[in-house]
Amino acid sequence: MASPERTLLTPPRGDHHELPVHEVVLLLETDHERGLGLDEAALRLKLEGPNALPRVDRRGPLVRFLVQFHHPLIYVLLAAAVATLLLGKVVDAGVILAVVLINAGIGFVQEARAEQALSALMAMVRTQATVVRDGVRHRISSEDLVPGDVVVLETGDRVPADLRFVTAHELQIDESALTGESVPVEKVPVALPAETALADRANMAYSGGLVTRGRGHGIVVATGADTEIGRIHRLVGEAEVLQTPLTRTIRHHRVHGRRGREVAAPSAARAARGTRPPAPPAGTGGTRRAPCLTYACMLSDCRGSAGATACRRTRADRSWSCWRTEVPRTSSSSTPGWTNR
Repeated sequence: MASPERTLLTPPRGDHHELPVHEVVLLLETDHERGLGLDEAALRLKLEGPNALPRVDRRGPLVRFLVQFHHPLIYVLLAAAVATLLLGKVVDAGVILAVVLINAGIGFVQEARAEQALSALMAMVRTQATVVRDGVRHRISSEDLVPGDVVVLETGDRVPADLRFVTAHELQIDESALTGESVPVEKVPVALPAETALADRANMAYSGGLVTRGRGHGIVVATGADTEIGRIHRLVGEAEVLQTPLTRTIRHHRVHGRRGREVAAPSAARAARGTRPPAPPAGTGGTRRAPCLTYACMLSDCRGSAGATACRRTRADRSWSCWRTEVPRTSSSSTPGWTNR
């Protein structure tokens, strides 16, 4: 029995198609004829976890509907509706509220459909599988499969995990749910180049596929969230909210406006004292522009200055300034001049 501390020596996800069968067998520490032992399979199930997609925390319908109003633009529209109503323009206020409610309804329906898609993915990978362990065939739940298991596929079976084929006899699999192929793909057990696209990996079968013809044996190389269908499940669950140009602008001004206030206070204090900006570091041969009071000013200043190579903050007041590489012009008294705007 293997030690609980050891881990499987497997290549990165998606690299099994380029390996010969004997290397896959060695890496997964299995036997392509007898399969895993019962004790070893139980140990790996404990280490790897069940072959199931992770459950996503779902919000109730009421919470899902209220979340649709948690957006800066919705706040602006609601404030506009209240202001319009106070001015006595009931029709205009009603139109604004109708737009807000329609937007919330569309978002509610879209989020519900996304949750239904996740449920469909989870149901698609849950099936029964024929596995070889200790040289004997067993019919088990797909959730009990582990990397290294030898799975037998026949016509009508659904692929229970990501497999690397050992044998294939006139085997064809419908992988339209994953790759979009309109016709079943014929499978062969030969190794393929590393750059082969996922849809062209004829020596692999992916969880959720349906066997339409033939039979074959394959070694489980990925289960649960590590499968290709698990990757899709994760992407659907992690979909980010679309940021419009207006919301990005609001967030930009909110962040940089706060930075500008932090910088303006010490700069104003220095200006009140009548102090002069510090000279460029000795030996740099650079010219310093007048200090910017805000971060946005610093960006436009440096980007619009020919020869500007760096934006620095002074130690005294933490204001932003641009340093230029050209040799500064000097007055008749040979005193370095300042480039002021």
